[in-house]
Amino acid sequence: MEIFFVAKFTCTYDEWKSVYDGDLELRKQFMKDDIVGKVDENTAMIKATITNPEKNGKDNVRKNTRNSA
Repeated sequence: MEIFFVAKFTCTYDEWKSVYDGDLELRKQFMKDDIVGKVDENTAMIKATITNPEKNGKDNVRKNTRNSA
């Protein structure tokens, strides 16, 4: 399944991207072929292929959001 979403954060894009990149092993559990694009200093767009929808829960999004704030 293909997914596209917008991530908004309170930190800078570079800080967020560093956390996002650091979660590669976590993301591999449920997605592949992700592409990230910077919209502005506090927003990114992400496109990915979801390979395991059961693991792609809100907990993963919340974890990434908490770490990047």
